[in-house]
Amino acid sequence: MGFNDISLYNGGAADGSLQTPNIDAIAQDGVTFTNGYAANAICAPSRASILTGRYSTRFGFEFTPVYSLAATITQWSQDIDPSPLPPEIDHAAAEAMRPMDELKLPDSEITIAEVLKKAGYYTAHIGKWHLGDSSDPQKQGFDDSLYMKGIAYLPPDHPDVVNSKREEDTIEKMVWAVATYENQFNNSESFQPDGYLTDYYTNEAVKVIENNQNRPFFLYLAHWGIHNPLQATRADYDKFSHIKNHSLRVYAGMIQALDRSVGTITAKLDELGLSENTKEVSTHISSTKNNYFNHSINVKQYFLNLEPLNRINHVFILQITRNFLIIPPTRYCSFNYYSVWCWISQHHVYQYGR
Repeated sequence: MGFNDISLYNGGAADGSLQTPNIDAIAQDGVTFTNGYAANAICAPSRASILTGRYSTRFGFEFTPVYSLAATITQWSQDIDPSPLPPEIDHAAAEAMRPMDELKLPDSEITIAEVLKKAGYYTAHIGKWHLGDSSDPQKQGFDDSLYMKGIAYLPPDHPDVVNSKREEDTIEKMVWAVATYENQFNNSESFQPDGYLTDYYTNEAVKVIENNQNRPFFLYLAHWGIHNPLQATRADYDKFSHIKNHSLRVYAGMIQALDRSVGTITAKLDELGLSENTKEVSTHISSTKNNYFNHSINVKQYFLNLEPLNRINHVFILQITRNFLIIPPTRYCSFNYYSVWCWISQHHVYQYGR
């Protein structure tokens, strides 16, 4: 999701017909950082920086982990459907890659979850991890982890889902071929989620908030939406019947679900009287290939990772916050929130970055 896909910027996606009032409200009730930049231009390293407060280059985590076979698949893709700017594929380097289980956030790195857990916080991770395997969140300070094992929002043949399969794109074909619908809890056997993935993660996040409302807690909700494969609920899809482009209509439905998630969670915080003790920040990582990667965070007692994506360029990103430090509401700041967060982590509030 590009920063201009929300109605806070340029009226929202789908010619302004898609409104995102709940995401917008974080900015309207708080602060908008107008000079926001991600720590890295691709998914996993940027995610590592958010959790550690450090540039991932400092600890050798500079690329999104992939299997060495990816070089061969990429070559096949180019052979079948050559792009105007073909990638340079170093097959020798791919063969020399370390095993996949070593291509992760190093256990030696200290995350915000580790620091807060040590300070007495209950810590929970829900959703995408992409920094190692399903056992790694608990190694990095999370008491519980609801880990995204598959990449489908619902089974493609589910009666309540609408799919957008871009068959002309070979990468898309590969994505759909491996799109399983499964999760793990604390490295358990995999199981199917209960409902559309964005809504399922939202409901599980609400349970975490309700169950821990009387003690400090840290919730890292890393939504998969709106990453491909493009899948929307039929109910969300039907809201945009005026959109003629099928993929855009599915895309709009996915953003609708993400905005609904933000509204559900912030409403629960308000209902339980936790809002004043919650620091909410929304940001996202930059995207790659087909521009379907996503990110957003809340810090202090509540840490929400919405993960929108950036279709416009690969560095400048959305950064908004509610109840951040002592900055009054509806204020615009020209500095980079990520830099401020790293400064806080290193020097003031949380000693988890270095």
